[in-house]
Amino acid sequence: MTAVGFFGDLRCQLDHGAIYDLEAQVVARLGRYAAAGLLSYYDAELEPRLHGNLVLFGTREVPAQWHTDVVHARAVALAPRHYRCVRLHRGTVKGPFPGRGELVVERTRYLDFGQEPAWRGLRRFG
Repeated sequence: MTAVGFFGDLRCQLDHGAIYDLEAQVVARLGRYAAAGLLSYYDAELEPRLHGNLVLFGTREVPAQWHTDVVHARAVALAPRHYRCVRLHRGTVKGPFPGRGELVVERTRYLDFGQEPAWRGLRRFG
């Protein structure tokens, strides 16, 4: 399985209604991705202004349909306005699905929107 983890630190004193609305739209559209390999989508507010998502796909790569989804693209476009920084983790779950699989993070992308242009970093593991 492919795992994608998103963690974003929301900016203070800003109306984040647009981001929350897009999140609801993404969730409402999840059924269309089952045939492309989507297994689960987990969203959590870990603490105030710190949000995370964990998305699991039963494929070796993130399906192209996920990257080209218009709602997801709008959320990506709004990220610099709403988030101070973002971390995107990509990895795999080794082992059988119903068994004791192990999550292996392969790379993490870092985006810091506190400067213009945004600082970007990439760390590869293993």
